[in-house]
Amino acid sequence: MRMYTRWFIIFISIFSFSIKLNAVPASPYPFKITQPDGTEITIRLRGDEFFNYKTTLDGYPLIANEKGILTYAYQDINGNLVTTNIKANELKKRTSTELQFIKTLTPNIDLTKQSILKRIQRSKAVVSGSVQKKVYPLTGSPKSLVILVNFSDKSFVTSTPQISFTNLLNQNGYSANGGTGSARDYFHDNSMGVFNPQFDVVGPYTLDNTMAYYGTNAGGTKGNDTNPQQMVIDACKKASEAGVDFSQYDTDNDGMVDNVFIYYAGYNEAEGGPANTVWPHRWTLANYNTTFNGKIVYDYACTSELKGNSGSNMCGIGTFCHEFGHVLGLDDLYNTDGDYSYSTLSYWDIMDSGPYLNSGRTPPAYSAYERFYLNWLTPTELKKPQNAILETLTTSNNAYIITQNGNSNLDGVNPSPVEFFLLENRQKTGWDSYLPGHGMLVTRVYYNASTWGNNTPNNNAATMGIDIMEADGIASDATLAGDPFPGTSAVTSYSPVLRSGTNINKPLTYITETNDVIKFRFMGGGNLPTITKNGVLSAFKTVQGTPTDAKTINIGGVNLKSDINLTFKVSKHFEMKKETDPETAWSKTITLARNPIDSTVASTRILIRYNPTEPSFTEIHKDTLLLQSTGADNETVPMTGTSTRPVYVVPPVATAPTDITIASFVANWNTVFDATGYYLTAYSLSNGESTLTEGFNKGLTAPANWTITASAISSSTIYSGDSIPSIEFKNSGEYIQTEQYMLPVTSLSFYIRSLAGINGYLQVDAWNGTSWNKVDSIPITSSLNTTNSYFFNTNKNYNQFRLTYTKVAGYIVVDDVKVGFSQKLEYLARDKWLTATSDTLINLASNRDYYYKVKASDKTLNTDKSIKYENITNFSNLIHLNTFQDKSKAKSLIAVVDSIYVDNSGTVNVYIPATNVSVNVYNTIGQLITSIKNPSSNKVEIHGLARNHIYIIQAGDRVTKVIL
Repeated sequence: MRMYTRWFIIFISIFSFSIKLNAVPASPYPFKITQPDGTEITIRLRGDEFFNYKTTLDGYPLIANEKGILTYAYQDINGNLVTTNIKANELKKRTSTELQFIKTLTPNIDLTKQSILKRIQRSKAVVSGSVQKKVYPLTGSPKSLVILVNFSDKSFVTSTPQISFTNLLNQNGYSANGGTGSARDYFHDNSMGVFNPQFDVVGPYTLDNTMAYYGTNAGGTKGNDTNPQQMVIDACKKASEAGVDFSQYDTDNDGMVDNVFIYYAGYNEAEGGPANTVWPHRWTLANYNTTFNGKIVYDYACTSELKGNSGSNMCGIGTFCHEFGHVLGLDDLYNTDGDYSYSTLSYWDIMDSGPYLNSGRTPPAYSAYERFYLNWLTPTELKKPQNAILETLTTSNNAYIITQNGNSNLDGVNPSPVEFFLLENRQKTGWDSYLPGHGMLVTRVYYNASTWGNNTPNNNAATMGIDIMEADGIASDATLAGDPFPGTSAVTSYSPVLRSGTNINKPLTYITETNDVIKFRFMGGGNLPTITKNGVLSAFKTVQGTPTDAKTINIGGVNLKSDINLTFKVSKHFEMKKETDPETAWSKTITLARNPIDSTVASTRILIRYNPTEPSFTEIHKDTLLLQSTGADNETVPMTGTSTRPVYVVPPVATAPTDITIASFVANWNTVFDATGYYLTAYSLSNGESTLTEGFNKGLTAPANWTITASAISSSTIYSGDSIPSIEFKNSGEYIQTEQYMLPVTSLSFYIRSLAGINGYLQVDAWNGTSWNKVDSIPITSSLNTTNSYFFNTNKNYNQFRLTYTKVAGYIVVDDVKVGFSQKLEYLARDKWLTATSDTLINLASNRDYYYKVKASDKTLNTDKSIKYENITNFSNLIHLNTFQDKSKAKSLIAVVDSIYVDNSGTVNVYIPATNVSVNVYNTIGQLITSIKNPSSNKVEIHGLARNHIYIIQAGDRVTKVIL
């Protein structure tokens, strides 16, 4: 006890000189390093420039042995860290022996005494100086000198560093590397435009000494940097020799340079850089009396060119703004003694861990307290019961202050009373975009001139000077999103309690956060203006041009300060009127007049209807009715509507064909109003049989005129027919419905297999033109794996089928739906899209029956060519014709050159009257080039013919010549 008292007296006597030692805290993020033996370990760095140490992820302190290997450490009787000579490994790679050993160690040890002693030792270097502390201007556009320096063994890797750092610090809207703005932007925005520093960047200059000369830790890896002040002196000398005029950086002409900031090449120790790098900090040169151009260099700060501990990523502005905050007079808000047993302001504040947000590119905005301290904000004191509104701090620069007796002097530097609460609204926008949460922060401040003067306001968990009152009651970095009100725990009330435990009986209740605005009642609030609403609007649906029936809501209000204004947020597709108004009164806005006698609006029935100015098609029209009155919480009524375009198209009338020949005809039909095009289907019927098979190659995209309600496919060859995919039925009621075929179907087959399906069934139905008829009900068993086939007489007239799944358990798959006909059906066109009202069909067989019919469509496309909407009519009447008989003796073929390719080959399409002949291609000397036997259709494609030749093409008794 006696020893502790003596140590504490030394601490008080040394720090009575009010010498501030400022630094950025170690990066809060763990990082991986490679040990000298090649192994890797992930560690944390604790502390700051003046005292720092490393730990494992689970808190065991580490210290390097003589070989530079990180080993577990323990505290000796003097509290110093001493190596155990047991190498530390990654958590998952610890040996059983290692695990047993660390049970004898203590994690998260208290090193605050060593930290304080280090600061005392460092402070001795400056307390003898005769120069008083420099106060930096807080308004206007003061110039600040920024010097870039290389070491003799380490140079900048950033290209054009002078330009790059000038932009980083000064450029309006700086966004390189994901930045939110420049340092000048940061100070301009947080001071609401009153402070716009100009950072003059010079260099880089190469110092005469190595990086280690300045940055090696005194006393080994756990000490602080050896010669950081000498780095600044050497940098200033180099700048002076290069012609920099230091006198222009004494804005108040008091004989001292306001500040010098140094950017040094490479990494910094705070972010995991090597131990011989310099730790970013702010300090003084008081005992050196360094003078240039008649001005004393006293105050300085510094940080590194690069961020992190690997790569070549240029730093952000986070550390610069933190260190420059010290220049402005702000204190560190983390525990500078290195005690990590309790939580401070963490990522909420730039003077704690905030500089590291978004990799240092988006430090959080200055808090209400920091703005108050810098005289950039004067909070409004809450003294009597009222309903309070708090806008976002970064845009409004507004905050509330609460004191026990309602008597704040509103002086941020010397506050009276010294204990007070600040309320601020922090939202994740602008500089606050990367905050851990959003809402109203309540901060308790207990100003102590001594701890503020010693840069230790938060070095004691029991007497924190600036402390966030967590809404969720949990002071932990793991639950920061729960700190603001209402926060993640939806906390809507708070009673301010002084550090002594005294409740000051000034509660905050009914705390809400709506559209980034905080509202609450202070000490119970006043008589609140209140808008009342009653009613919920279900979805509207109509056809464009026809308003829906109206739906009703009731709106009123009490304690109102003004009328209630009703407006639509989008104000396009919905309209309203009071129920008592005439039909001509439908409007986009309504004002409900306040009764001036009792400040009320009686409950009023409001009718709302959906009257779209354009169809929604596949989209949903959304809007919100806004109910607003001065001082009242805004109320909203959401609404949605869907609408289609009126359908005008009707089935076309197909008319008689024209220009019938032995091999062609022109199909015709009448124009349909509002049609943008037509779908033509033409086919021939002849003796023989034919089939059509659908293998679902496009998955759930249904073929033309089919319906698929299933929601899944199987891409497994085991659970598919001839090829993948198959349609997978997962739910009861899912079905496949075929098109309506041109002829009565005489056979039907499909592949079916159980996919863990049992006890359900698949029903097969057939349409005969007037009704659905049950064909089969297939029971589902786990072993089901077959192709089911059915045969029908044509007199049943089945021309469409539906397969419907009823599920008990599991799934089934269906594939390869095949239908057969008793005639040979060959399509000339199948739903061929045309915009004209006629089409010429060629290369037909002579003396054959042909048929055609057509559907009309009002299809309209989006700009990306996708279909915006489409209504397709039923088929027109069916037209039958017979091509003329070919009585001529000379018979010819029609051949068309289709494509020419870069390899000088080409494709020729040959149209033949029948498929029972071979197609032969000869050159001009009679040599057979190629032969196609048993063609599958009347159109034969001949590929790979060399260009610049003449070919003779023969099919049966027909012949033609082609020049390619």
